[in-house]
Amino acid sequence: MAQQLELQLYEMGDGSHQLNLVTADAGYTYTAEDVSNFIAVLAQTRAQMLPAIPLEAPPMENMQNVADDPPIRWAYDEMNDRFALLIRHPGHGWIGHSLPFETVEALQHGLQNVSEHRKQQRQTPN
Repeated sequence: MAQQLELQLYEMGDGSHQLNLVTADAGYTYTAEDVSNFIAVLAQTRAQMLPAIPLEAPPMENMQNVADDPPIRWAYDEMNDRFALLIRHPGHGWIGHSLPFETVEALQHGLQNVSEHRKQQRQTPN
């Protein structure tokens, strides 16, 4: 990005944060890579802001930015004895997660329960 944007993060009286994005009067032209870099900087900034993103996920019916059948990659991270999980979102790129094996086992159990429930729901009556 040849042009520079300025991000100014302010803490408000109630402890929450606001972000002021300073742009040039002429505006900017972005390549796809520039937009990806900008999204990454905004994500890093958002991680510092209060209120924090809630730990509890919103109801599935209210989810926004849901990627339909996204590409997924996973691997064992031997150096850290963790499970590496990457999920691609068409607008946010590859989102990486480094999971402890306790979380992986809980995820595996939850996926198995959902799969079994689906099978039971789809069985035809005798």
